[in-house]
Amino acid sequence: MNPDVLTARLTGAFSAPCAGKVHSVFARTANLLMELLSGPRMLTLTAVSCPAVPDSICVPSDALAGLEPGIRVAMSRDNLFLPDGDHPFRQDPAWTGRIIRRGHWKGIEAFLRQTEDLRCGLEGIPRPRRERALKTLCTADAPAYIGLGCGLTPSFDDACTGVLAVYRAAGLPAPFTIRDFSVTTDVSARYLRLAQEGYFGDVLIRLIDAVAENSDIPGRLRELLAVGATSGADIAMGMRFAFRNEMIIEATCPAATESRLS
Repeated sequence: MNPDVLTARLTGAFSAPCAGKVHSVFARTANLLMELLSGPRMLTLTAVSCPAVPDSICVPSDALAGLEPGIRVAMSRDNLFLPDGDHPFRQDPAWTGRIIRRGHWKGIEAFLRQTEDLRCGLEGIPRPRRERALKTLCTADAPAYIGLGCGLTPSFDDACTGVLAVYRAAGLPAPFTIRDFSVTTDVSARYLRLAQEGYFGDVLIRLIDAVAENSDIPGRLRELLAVGATSGADIAMGMRFAFRNEMIIEATCPAATESRLS
Protein backbone atom coordinates (compact mmCIF):
# COMPACT_ATOMS: atom_id res chain seq x y z
CA MET A 1 0.00 0.00 0.00
CA ASN A 2 1.30 3.47 -0.88
CA PRO A 3 2.77 4.99 2.34
CA ASP A 4 1.30 8.35 1.34
CA VAL A 5 -2.21 6.86 1.38
CA LEU A 6 -3.83 6.74 4.81
CA THR A 7 -5.37 3.58 6.21
CA ALA A 8 -9.11 3.69 6.94
CA ARG A 9 -11.28 1.30 8.95
CA LEU A 10 -14.79 2.42 8.09
CA THR A 11 -17.97 0.49 8.77
CA GLY A 12 -20.74 0.12 6.23
CA ALA A 13 -22.78 2.77 8.04
CA PHE A 14 -20.19 5.47 7.25
CA SER A 15 -20.98 7.11 3.93
CA ALA A 16 -19.26 9.86 1.95
CA PRO A 17 -19.10 12.57 0.76
CA CYS A 18 -19.80 14.37 4.00
CA ALA A 19 -18.68 17.35 6.02
CA GLY A 20 -18.41 18.14 9.69
CA LYS A 21 -16.22 19.64 12.37
CA VAL A 22 -13.60 18.66 14.91
CA HIS A 23 -15.35 17.50 18.08
CA SER A 24 -12.43 16.85 20.44
CA VAL A 25 -8.65 16.52 20.29
CA PHE A 26 -6.32 14.39 22.43
CA ALA A 27 -2.64 13.46 22.39
CA ARG A 28 -2.92 10.62 19.86
CA THR A 29 -6.50 10.89 18.59
CA ALA A 30 -9.08 13.39 17.41
CA ASN A 31 -12.81 12.94 16.99
CA LEU A 32 -14.68 14.46 14.06
CA LEU A 33 -18.45 14.83 14.13
CA MET A 34 -19.58 14.25 10.54
CA GLU A 35 -23.04 14.93 9.13
CA LEU A 36 -24.28 11.88 7.22
CA LEU A 37 -27.62 11.40 5.49
CA SER A 38 -28.54 9.07 8.36
CA GLY A 39 -27.59 11.69 10.95
CA PRO A 40 -24.46 12.77 12.86
CA ARG A 41 -21.74 10.12 13.11
CA MET A 42 -18.34 10.28 14.76
CA LEU A 43 -15.11 9.55 12.87
CA THR A 44 -11.87 9.14 14.81
CA LEU A 45 -8.44 10.12 13.53
CA THR A 46 -5.70 8.07 15.16
CA ALA A 47 -1.94 8.24 15.29
CA VAL A 48 0.01 5.37 13.74
CA SER A 49 0.81 3.96 17.20
CA CYS A 50 -2.86 3.55 18.16
CA PRO A 51 -4.67 0.19 17.92
CA ALA A 52 -7.34 0.00 15.22
CA VAL A 53 -10.88 1.04 16.12
CA PRO A 54 -14.00 1.08 13.92
CA ASP A 55 -14.82 4.22 11.90
CA SER A 56 -11.30 5.57 12.05
CA ILE A 57 -8.54 6.82 9.77
CA CYS A 58 -4.86 6.61 10.71
CA VAL A 59 -3.20 10.00 10.07
CA PRO A 60 0.28 11.55 10.52
CA SER A 61 0.95 13.10 13.92
CA ASP A 62 1.44 16.56 12.37
CA ALA A 63 -2.10 16.41 10.97
CA LEU A 64 -3.43 15.81 14.49
CA ALA A 65 -1.32 18.65 15.88
CA GLY A 66 -3.06 21.20 13.68
CA LEU A 67 -6.60 20.34 14.80
CA GLU A 68 -8.76 22.25 17.25
CA PRO A 69 -12.41 21.78 18.27
CA GLY A 70 -14.80 23.53 15.90
CA ILE A 71 -12.55 23.45 12.81
CA ARG A 72 -14.47 22.43 9.69
CA VAL A 73 -13.45 19.24 7.89
CA ALA A 74 -14.77 17.21 4.97
CA MET A 75 -14.42 13.79 3.41
CA SER A 76 -14.98 12.34 -0.04
CA ARG A 77 -15.07 8.70 -0.98
CA ASP A 78 -11.27 8.43 -0.81
CA ASN A 79 -9.96 11.75 0.50
CA LEU A 80 -9.93 13.45 3.90
CA PHE A 81 -9.80 17.26 3.81
CA LEU A 82 -8.11 18.77 6.87
CA PRO A 83 -6.70 22.26 7.50
CA ASP A 84 -3.17 21.07 6.62
CA GLY A 85 -4.26 19.72 3.24
CA ASP A 86 -5.79 16.74 1.45
CA HIS A 87 -5.17 13.22 2.73
CA PRO A 88 -6.06 10.36 0.37
CA PHE A 89 -7.08 7.18 2.18
CA ARG A 90 -7.91 3.58 1.39
CA GLN A 91 -9.95 1.05 3.33
CA ASP A 92 -7.79 -1.57 5.07
CA PRO A 93 -8.74 -4.81 3.24
CA ALA A 94 -7.69 -6.98 6.21
CA TRP A 95 -9.84 -5.15 8.76
CA THR A 96 -13.39 -6.18 9.66
CA GLY A 97 -13.87 -5.00 13.26
CA ARG A 98 -15.95 -8.13 13.80
CA ILE A 99 -15.64 -10.72 16.55
CA ILE A 100 -15.57 -14.31 15.30
CA ARG A 101 -18.27 -16.54 16.77
CA ARG A 102 -16.75 -19.17 19.04
CA GLY A 103 -17.93 -22.61 20.14
CA HIS A 104 -16.29 -24.15 23.19
CA TRP A 105 -14.17 -21.62 25.09
CA LYS A 106 -10.96 -22.81 26.73
CA GLY A 107 -9.93 -19.83 28.87
CA ILE A 108 -12.97 -18.49 30.71
CA GLU A 109 -11.85 -19.77 34.11
CA ALA A 110 -8.36 -18.38 33.50
CA PHE A 111 -9.82 -14.98 32.57
CA LEU A 112 -12.01 -14.94 35.69
CA ARG A 113 -8.98 -15.73 37.87
CA GLN A 114 -6.95 -12.99 36.16
CA THR A 115 -9.67 -10.40 36.81
CA GLU A 116 -10.74 -11.52 40.29
CA ASP A 117 -9.18 -8.48 42.00
CA LEU A 118 -9.80 -6.08 39.13
CA ARG A 119 -10.14 -2.43 40.15
CA CYS A 120 -12.21 -0.32 37.78
CA GLY A 121 -14.09 2.94 37.45
CA LEU A 122 -17.36 1.32 38.51
CA GLU A 123 -16.04 1.49 42.07
CA GLY A 124 -16.36 5.27 41.92
CA ILE A 125 -20.15 4.99 41.74
CA PRO A 126 -21.94 5.09 45.13
CA ARG A 127 -22.40 1.49 46.28
CA PRO A 128 -26.23 1.25 46.37
CA ARG A 129 -26.57 2.70 42.87
CA ARG A 130 -23.64 0.65 41.56
CA GLU A 131 -25.16 -2.59 42.85
CA ARG A 132 -28.54 -1.79 41.31
CA ALA A 133 -26.91 -1.01 37.99
CA LEU A 134 -24.74 -4.13 37.94
CA LYS A 135 -27.77 -6.35 38.55
CA THR A 136 -29.14 -5.13 35.20
CA LEU A 137 -25.89 -5.51 33.24
CA CYS A 138 -26.91 -8.67 31.34
CA THR A 139 -30.63 -7.84 31.21
CA ALA A 140 -33.04 -5.74 29.16
CA ASP A 141 -32.98 -3.11 31.94
CA ALA A 142 -29.32 -2.15 31.39
CA PRO A 143 -30.11 0.89 29.14
CA ALA A 144 -31.71 2.62 32.15
CA TYR A 145 -28.17 3.10 33.54
CA ILE A 146 -26.39 4.21 30.37
CA GLY A 147 -24.34 7.30 31.18
CA LEU A 148 -23.64 6.20 34.77
CA GLY A 149 -20.14 7.08 35.89
CA CYS A 150 -17.70 9.84 35.05
CA GLY A 151 -15.23 10.37 32.26
CA LEU A 152 -15.21 10.59 28.49
CA THR A 153 -16.87 7.16 28.38
CA PRO A 154 -18.83 6.50 31.60
CA SER A 155 -17.90 3.31 33.41
CA PHE A 156 -21.25 1.55 33.07
CA ASP A 157 -21.22 2.22 29.32
CA ASP A 158 -17.79 0.60 29.02
CA ALA A 159 -19.02 -2.41 30.99
CA CYS A 160 -21.92 -2.71 28.54
CA THR A 161 -19.41 -2.82 25.67
CA GLY A 162 -17.70 -5.78 27.36
CA VAL A 163 -21.05 -7.56 27.71
CA LEU A 164 -21.98 -6.97 24.07
CA ALA A 165 -18.59 -8.31 22.91
CA VAL A 166 -18.98 -11.57 24.87
CA TYR A 167 -22.56 -12.16 23.70
CA ARG A 168 -21.55 -11.47 20.11
CA ALA A 169 -18.64 -13.94 20.36
CA ALA A 170 -20.91 -16.56 21.94
CA GLY A 171 -23.38 -16.22 19.06
CA LEU A 172 -26.20 -15.04 21.33
CA PRO A 173 -28.56 -12.08 20.86
CA ALA A 174 -27.57 -9.04 22.89
CA PRO A 175 -29.31 -9.01 26.28
CA PHE A 176 -30.33 -5.38 25.83
CA THR A 177 -30.93 -2.80 23.11
CA ILE A 178 -29.88 0.82 23.53
CA ARG A 179 -32.24 3.20 21.74
CA ASP A 180 -31.50 6.55 23.36
CA PHE A 181 -27.85 7.53 22.99
CA SER A 182 -28.45 11.12 24.07
CA VAL A 183 -28.19 10.19 27.77
CA THR A 184 -24.41 9.73 27.60
CA THR A 185 -21.39 11.49 26.13
CA ASP A 186 -20.91 11.78 22.37
CA VAL A 187 -17.78 9.62 22.46
CA SER A 188 -19.41 6.91 24.57
CA ALA A 189 -22.48 6.92 22.32
CA ARG A 190 -20.15 6.29 19.39
CA TYR A 191 -18.62 3.15 20.90
CA LEU A 192 -21.93 1.83 22.22
CA ARG A 193 -23.57 2.28 18.82
CA LEU A 194 -20.69 0.49 17.10
CA ALA A 195 -20.75 -2.35 19.66
CA GLN A 196 -24.47 -2.75 19.18
CA GLU A 197 -23.86 -2.98 15.43
CA GLY A 198 -21.19 -5.65 16.07
CA TYR A 199 -17.99 -3.60 15.64
CA PHE A 200 -15.21 -3.51 18.22
CA GLY A 201 -11.64 -2.27 18.57
CA ASP A 202 -8.71 -4.60 17.92
CA VAL A 203 -7.57 -4.65 21.57
CA LEU A 204 -10.92 -6.05 22.73
CA ILE A 205 -11.12 -8.50 19.83
CA ARG A 206 -7.64 -9.84 20.64
CA LEU A 207 -8.63 -10.41 24.28
CA ILE A 208 -11.81 -12.23 23.25
CA ASP A 209 -9.71 -14.46 20.97
CA ALA A 210 -7.23 -15.09 23.78
CA VAL A 211 -9.98 -16.17 26.17
CA ALA A 212 -11.48 -18.47 23.54
CA GLU A 213 -8.12 -20.13 22.87
CA ASN A 214 -6.69 -19.78 26.41
CA SER A 215 -3.63 -18.18 24.84
CA ASP A 216 -1.74 -15.22 26.41
CA ILE A 217 -4.71 -13.94 28.37
CA PRO A 218 -2.46 -11.90 30.75
CA GLY A 219 -0.78 -10.11 27.84
CA ARG A 220 -4.00 -9.32 26.02
CA LEU A 221 -5.65 -8.25 29.26
CA ARG A 222 -2.80 -5.81 29.95
CA GLU A 223 -3.39 -4.27 26.52
CA LEU A 224 -7.05 -3.71 27.34
CA LEU A 225 -6.36 -2.35 30.82
CA ALA A 226 -4.07 0.27 29.23
CA VAL A 227 -7.04 1.78 27.36
CA GLY A 228 -8.11 5.09 28.90
CA ALA A 229 -8.04 5.91 32.59
CA THR A 230 -10.45 3.12 33.57
CA SER A 231 -12.22 2.24 30.30
CA GLY A 232 -10.27 -0.97 29.71
CA ALA A 233 -10.87 -2.16 33.26
CA ASP A 234 -14.58 -1.37 33.02
CA ILE A 235 -14.85 -3.29 29.75
CA ALA A 236 -13.10 -6.25 31.39
CA MET A 237 -15.51 -6.07 34.33
CA GLY A 238 -18.43 -6.21 31.88
CA MET A 239 -16.85 -9.30 30.35
CA ARG A 240 -16.62 -10.88 33.84
CA PHE A 241 -20.33 -10.36 34.43
CA ALA A 242 -21.16 -11.78 31.00
CA PHE A 243 -18.98 -14.89 31.43
CA ARG A 244 -20.73 -15.62 34.72
CA ASN A 245 -24.18 -15.36 33.16
CA GLU A 246 -26.01 -18.69 32.79
CA MET A 247 -26.79 -18.16 29.10
CA ILE A 248 -23.13 -17.57 28.31
CA ILE A 249 -22.05 -20.56 30.40
CA GLU A 250 -24.40 -22.81 28.44
CA ALA A 251 -23.26 -21.37 25.10
CA THR A 252 -19.52 -21.48 25.78
CA CYS A 253 -19.14 -24.51 28.05
CA PRO A 254 -21.46 -27.18 26.63
CA ALA A 255 -19.63 -30.00 28.45
CA ALA A 256 -20.22 -28.34 31.81
CA THR A 257 -23.89 -27.87 30.99
CA GLU A 258 -24.30 -31.51 29.96
CA SER A 259 -22.60 -32.64 33.18
CA ARG A 260 -24.88 -30.49 35.29
CA LEU A 261 -28.01 -31.81 33.58
CA SER A 262 -27.01 -35.50 33.65
